[in-house]
Amino acid sequence: EGKDHFREFLSETFLRLSQRLSFAVDWIETFLPDIQVLQ
Repeated sequence: EGKDHFREFLSETFLRLSQRLSFAVDWIETFLPDIQVLQ
């Protein structure tokens, strides 16, 4: 049971992080469009 709980925790954390990351990317693209030049 501990393994399943840990796996659940990991996937939840990963989802939260990816949501935050995409939010940050949207924010950066909105407010700092010049950053795309660096990519």
